[in-house]
Amino acid sequence: MEDDCPQGGDDVRLCLLKSLGAHNLRSIPCVQCKDELKVYDKYPLIDGVFYISPVSQFGPKTEISLDGRRFYLQQLCARCLWSDWSCKNCGKDEWFDGRSFVLGTLYYYDIVSAGRCCPSVCQTCRQPLGVRDQLATQLANGNYATINEQMTCQACGSSKFHLVRDIKTIHVARGPSFCE
Repeated sequence: MEDDCPQGGDDVRLCLLKSLGAHNLRSIPCVQCKDELKVYDKYPLIDGVFYISPVSQFGPKTEISLDGRRFYLQQLCARCLWSDWSCKNCGKDEWFDGRSFVLGTLYYYDIVSAGRCCPSVCQTCRQPLGVRDQLATQLANGNYATINEQMTCQACGSSKFHLVRDIKTIHVARGPSFCE
């Protein structure tokens, strides 16, 4: 989408519907379980949440421009959000609480990557990034803008969005269906 997405309620809804409509998307997959989520024209827009990320994890690459930067629209279903999450790398499970998100809305940061349990590693060589203490403190304090920055790995020189958590490193023990 060419225009920046606005920050207000109904304008956000129209922006999302316009972006999805431009790609003829009436349903979209959850990035975690791949189940299709129907898109509604009123709030809640989906039975889950939308969020933006500099990296497209799964599904159609629906671009949104925000503050002159390109992001990809991603989504998680309510069932995955409300399930128990754990990290496949370290086994910790206290880093993500999907129950705290408001269903049907858009979050202006990568909600999956905001939770931290393991030290950040290069997505190419898997070596520790040696993230500066200041950057680690920013993430811990809720400044998620750093997730959207490309970083260069000191070990291999790869420049990527290393702070974006790969969805494949997450185990989700899905809870019961709401309809069952």
